[in-house]
Amino acid sequence: MTRKKELTGKPAVMKEINISLIVDALQTLGSASRVELCNYTKISQPTVNQLIRELMTDNTVLSLGSADSTGGRKAEIFTLNSKRSAIACITVTMNGFTCCITDMNLTEECSFTCKHQDGASYTEELCTVIEKLLEEAPDTGAISIGLPGAVSEKGTVYAISQIPEWEDQDIGAILRKRFPLPVSVINDINATALGYLKIDESDCQNLIYLQINGTGLGAGIIIGRRLYPGFASFAGEAGYMQIGNRQSVESQLLCAEAATKASLLSQIVINMICLLNPDKIVIGGAEITDQFMSIIEAACKKALPPSVLPVLSGTSSSAECYQKGLADRGFSLLDKGVHLLK
Repeated sequence: MTRKKELTGKPAVMKEINISLIVDALQTLGSASRVELCNYTKISQPTVNQLIRELMTDNTVLSLGSADSTGGRKAEIFTLNSKRSAIACITVTMNGFTCCITDMNLTEECSFTCKHQDGASYTEELCTVIEKLLEEAPDTGAISIGLPGAVSEKGTVYAISQIPEWEDQDIGAILRKRFPLPVSVINDINATALGYLKIDESDCQNLIYLQINGTGLGAGIIIGRRLYPGFASFAGEAGYMQIGNRQSVESQLLCAEAATKASLLSQIVINMICLLNPDKIVIGGAEITDQFMSIIEAACKKALPPSVLPVLSGTSSSAECYQKGLADRGFSLLDKGVHLLK
């Protein structure tokens, strides 16, 4: 999360921003003293003291007692009450729904899948699985949906060929009318990119998650630890890129063998490094193997100076990161009127 040392605005708005910063800090750090929270959030100590008291009153924050003394007054340590609210996470594909409940530490508590029935409405099926999730976890505080399409800044879903029923629909608004909870709707690859950022143990600031799925290709772009959607929420639609013969990458992937796919992907990775120069690029998809990655790495080393090469890694399964990204998106919506979305 990008932090500014000075923020100005109406007192009520500033209070909500400060609360979000403190909660986000406790989720990231696990536990912290008041002084550590001040240093991490850049909020003054009197304000941190006041907000910690309020967050303890509504059971959002718990005291872990005093830290070991280093010679002075023992510092009180605080942590999030991870069980106070649950987050309902749902991944949607043309085949159905994968659903889970997580706590505020983004730890999965239960999960189940539901197949799409031919001829049935995806919207009605989605509402049914949400009702089931809310029965399982009545303390749910937010709903987070991931889907295989683009989502505009206003919430309209488009370019969702797998589920034509949802084209040009504001799925979040439809769900908010049915359920009295905040709802996040996000592209599946963007959610996965956020999940990788969440579990990354390095201080990665700029990350690209590139996913190849059959003939489909897309990317989630993180800049300054925040998702970059582009002005029309079209950033990362790598399948539309044209390489070599003025055909889209997706049309070239349609009839390509594995080695040709790796060569095409190498060119895209090289171009992305030249344009954005990220710290890390993760390439995901069922076809990603060590041999596939070695072709890409060799091409990058041949085309670019060693000093500009990012960390490259590949994975054949990103389900855990997808779920983690959805849960983190939902966590950002819990309780407050002002949210610092990643």
